[in-house]
Amino acid sequence: MGYISIQINKAKGSADTGASDHIERKTTPKNADPTRPPPNATVA
Repeated sequence: MGYISIQINKAKGSADTGASDHIERKTTPKNADPTRPPPNATVA
């Protein structure tokens, strides 16, 4: 029986920066309303 090993590393560079910043919440979108609570927040 044989085994296959695959190693995938995250690409480093400017092509991935914008997407990863958005996913990690490092930037705020222009159309976001800062006065609204997060979607799962409990408003009392």
